[in-house]
Amino acid sequence: MGSIWQLLESNESELLAKTILEKHPSIVIIAARYKDAGLAPGEDNFPLPAAVNYWRSQKEPPDLSRTFTGGEIHTYMVHHFLNQRFVIPIPNLWLIGIAALLGKGVVLMLENRSQRQQQEVILLLLFFLNLIYGLVSLQIYISAAILFPWFLPTLTFWIYIFLYLINFGKEGTGNREI
Repeated sequence: MGSIWQLLESNESELLAKTILEKHPSIVIIAARYKDAGLAPGEDNFPLPAAVNYWRSQKEPPDLSRTFTGGEIHTYMVHHFLNQRFVIPIPNLWLIGIAALLGKGVVLMLENRSQRQQQEVILLLLFFLNLIYGLVSLQIYISAAILFPWFLPTLTFWIYIFLYLINFGKEGTGNREI
């Protein structure tokens, strides 16, 4: 990133080479990048997102700035727009409904199994399948920019399982309520 005065003063500027010599269409965003920017001092500064903080710490030398200006936000948005990098969110409600159906189906399957040992193996398998779902959804987000909700659908699924286990425990002690 460079300043406009650098572009205007030097014909050998890196910015000039990128904008004119390569003959590619360019976008120039002129924005303030100082702590007092905005209508009121500091109004154009925002908290630094965790990912940007990580990227800045990886630079040599590390950029220790703790603010994220409005100009930088617009720059990232334009960059994502030009590179067709849009995140497609899958609605939470859809996967919560699917998780509820799967949870109820698993409960019905567990009710038909009378042996405790088989149920424990099934529950362990379901736990690992949930972990795999989380990792696969993370990988799909990273590579295809499709965001699958994880927390609420998983919570919904396990609420069905835990309610079944509570009732199953009551059944085993003979204290089943009607």
